[in-house]
Amino acid sequence: MALVKEKYSESGINRIYQLLKNEADSGIAKDYDIKVDELKVVGRNSDPDRFFEHEQFMVSETKSITVNIYDGASPRCTRYTLLLRDELPTRQELSGIEKTISTRMLQEKKVWEHDQLKKENVELRHELEQERKYSGKLEQAITELKTEKQKMPGKLTDAIISLAGIYLSANPKVLAKVPMLGGLLGTSQTDENSNDTVSEEEETECAVAETTEATFSKVAELKYTGQPTEKDFDRLENALIPLFPERYRNTVATVVSCMYHDNQIIEQVAELLEDNNVQDGERKAA
Repeated sequence: MALVKEKYSESGINRIYQLLKNEADSGIAKDYDIKVDELKVVGRNSDPDRFFEHEQFMVSETKSITVNIYDGASPRCTRYTLLLRDELPTRQELSGIEKTISTRMLQEKKVWEHDQLKKENVELRHELEQERKYSGKLEQAITELKTEKQKMPGKLTDAIISLAGIYLSANPKVLAKVPMLGGLLGTSQTDENSNDTVSEEEETECAVAETTEATFSKVAELKYTGQPTEKDFDRLENALIPLFPERYRNTVATVVSCMYHDNQIIEQVAELLEDNNVQDGERKAA
């Protein structure tokens, strides 16, 4: 059975009628029947003059007109369906449409997810590169801090000896009590012809100085290498013992630490001591 489906029009319906009329005029009239929607309004016959009887059953709600033209006496026919209104899709057609839409949406979702993954991959790669750069900077900073930590004890030792030299050069009596310090600092003021009486307190201080003579001798033999060790820091602590009472040692160490981090403070301290010595001299002269 052949199927022809098209939108209803006067030219379309007249064309079918003309086909039936021509067949009848040629002596080979064909059987046909007509339905209005699902109602058969013209039974099977071969008279073209009955063709337009279906119009009596057409109303405003009519959806379609179906004309079946048969091949001889057999039930085989060609079906012409003329639609007065757009057909609603059947359940099977709806199922096919839904399947198509679902398949399309799934494809679009996969494309979107793929694009999102590509975007996230780019962002993660960028973050990873930033983390690597930051990690490299941290490693470099740690290395620099370790190097500075190793240099600190030696620099502290040099700074405290320099400060002690400035102080002792302005106080020669202290050098007289500790001759070894004068030799180390190159400013020994020992007077071999001095007939001053040495008090018991001074003798005690000299005894303490003699016990540390070996330590200062080792310091004097050292040269600046830029690579200090933990022993340098120990020497610094030992060097502070004969110079300052215990309550002053931490303060002196803090001052030296400041001078280590800012070498300009050394010159400022020296100038301050010199100004103080000048003021003391002026007061004594007055």
